Amino acid sequence: MQVAVLGEVEVRDGDRVVEIAGIWLRVLIGRLAMDAGQSVPTSVLIECVWGRVGRWVAGAAVDC
Repeated sequence: MQVAVLGEVEVRDGDRVVEIAGIWLRVLIGRLAMDAGQSVPTSVLIECVWGRVGRWVAGAAVDC
């Protein structure tokens, strides 16, 4: 699997382009690709999507 992050985020599985539905999913995939092969703390992902108010906005949707 390959993730392209220059320009629009694109995920490829071999020759097939994988559909990424929604801006937030593209943001998360792009952020995870930056640290490929490593775990990324939930708090980093929350801030990436919701900014500094993330903890309050994310609420119960994300188990921190």
